[in-house]
Amino acid sequence: HRINLFEENCGEVKPGAYESMVGFASRAHRELKESGVAALTIVSVDVEDLYGYPRTDGRCPSMSPKECFEDRRPLLGTIEADRLGLVSFPATALSAIKTLPDDWLSYVADAVPGMQVVITGIGLPARPLEVKSGVCVPFVESDEGLQRKLLDQGLALADTKKAEFMVWTAARDYFDSDSIGPCVCSGPKALCDHLDQLGGAADALRPRLIQGLFGVNGASRLAGELWLGLLEE
Repeated sequence: HRINLFEENCGEVKPGAYESMVGFASRAHRELKESGVAALTIVSVDVEDLYGYPRTDGRCPSMSPKECFEDRRPLLGTIEADRLGLVSFPATALSAIKTLPDDWLSYVADAVPGMQVVITGIGLPARPLEVKSGVCVPFVESDEGLQRKLLDQGLALADTKKAEFMVWTAARDYFDSDSIGPCVCSGPKALCDHLDQLGGAADALRPRLIQGLFGVNGASRLAGELWLGLLEE
């Protein structure tokens, strides 16, 4: 699951960590096939990480997302599996790129022509988020239209690549988006206390709490209406 994060998060402190994980997954894949077990093996990758997001010191300096991807493309070349799973939570990149390129998902999928693709997780908040930097300033500039655009991309890719499935990671928001989105959390208290304890790390978590196709009370968004329509077909 999101195997390339082993390279980003562990590579400096444990050189070879990524290669070890890929080797482990590949060996598991080969042994399953040799044993005759009818199992579908999937290794997923984090799309934003392949584009170099979130940016950190020394990571893809002065590179565009696609330039960074080309630098990191070799990470995909040693993966052995029946399917390559794409996981994309572009809120981590939106603070830098401001909008979502039309080929955000397909550019990665097209880079591995020898593997079939499935979408093992995507999601994006349907409202903007703020952070406090002296005053409240925009952090993730998203809305219902941009959330729908990501879903449209996923569906188009799934159709083009004949993917067996696509997962939108959260059907409903976990918490009220009007409590999580502003720079000052407004409840519930236990959650706000937890986010305060996380400090800066909370900004990576907050978008994941409110990227549902439906609000916490079940109110449908543009992407949710499309999802319901697809389920009825």
